[in-house]
Amino acid sequence: MSAQYCAKCGNPLQSGAQFCGACGAPVGGASGPPGGGGPAPSAAPPLFDLTTSSGPPAASRPPDTSSLRAALGLQGKRSFLLQHEMLSGRTNYRVLDPEKRLLFTVRESRSEDFSESFLGSLKVALGKTLTYHWVVANVAGNALAVITIEVSEDGEVSTLSDSTGTPLLAVTLAQIVKGGPHLMVVTPGFTATAASPDGRESLEAKGNLMRHNFSILNSRGGEIAKIHEAWASVRDTFNLDLVGDGDPLFPLVFAILIDRGKQGR
Repeated sequence: MSAQYCAKCGNPLQSGAQFCGACGAPVGGASGPPGGGGPAPSAAPPLFDLTTSSGPPAASRPPDTSSLRAALGLQGKRSFLLQHEMLSGRTNYRVLDPEKRLLFTVRESRSEDFSESFLGSLKVALGKTLTYHWVVANVAGNALAVITIEVSEDGEVSTLSDSTGTPLLAVTLAQIVKGGPHLMVVTPGFTATAASPDGRESLEAKGNLMRHNFSILNSRGGEIAKIHEAWASVRDTFNLDLVGDGDPLFPLVFAILIDRGKQGR
């Protein structure tokens, strides 16, 4: 059997991988390196759609994230530092424990960085929907999950999936718009919600989302995490503290996507 290569960036794929560990793109149908005449990659269907009023399809049980949490070093931890790597020139994030030990990273696909920086805003203004892929990797740099981000004129819908392609969480960022149909004024803010694919769990961010000073609430309105500025820290580093018992994975991803969403606003 011939080696598998990513149809987007040309890097070799691991056996059975659902997305490329180098750029995060979904695996298509290419069976050889680019230019080798292999079949064109098929378009990956949406994992689930939260843009409709009916919400995501019901599942028999929620996805198990315990192995992913353990691989990312989250077990038994309740406080985290989230750091936006400004000097990298790209929208990369590092998640650290309170002692500033690295737990995992969230990074952009290099192949999509140019398009987002120079052409993305123009395309969105023309009514197009852009799709980007981020890679969630452990301290060794191994890709363990992917975040698919769809950006449109109305906002962003992002889906976190594990290495098997199973959707775990969808985050929706919507711009706050005031005015009539002939005078649309975008205020400096947006709303942020999230939901699991089975529809049983949902999250909402409340507070000053444009700054690092807000809470994440569950579907019953209970506070599960606080986000606030890191004291005596470098710029663009902020804290996330869990409130009560809970899974830190979803609040961390939610907070990172909120911070990413405000970068272009």
